[in-house]
Amino acid sequence: MMITVGITTVVWLSTTFLTKPEPEDVLVAFYRRTRPSFLGWQPIARLAPDVKPSARRPVETCSDWISGCVLIYGVLSESANCY
Repeated sequence: MMITVGITTVVWLSTTFLTKPEPEDVLVAFYRRTRPSFLGWQPIARLAPDVKPSARRPVETCSDWISGCVLIYGVLSESANCY
């Protein structure tokens, strides 16, 4: 599991920093469609002032993120135990 997590982390970080960012119009369209929390989306939210962001509080957003990480790593460790 640690090898899989390590390789996956290196690949996604490399991909994130070595590729061009998405154009602003793509990000604005995504923001309009999904209405994420304002947290972390301030520059794009300013480009779409007509969109009301999700009413979720930052604590709820972080809680969802932590729960997702626990779920993914839990499944990875469980699948590693199967072998």
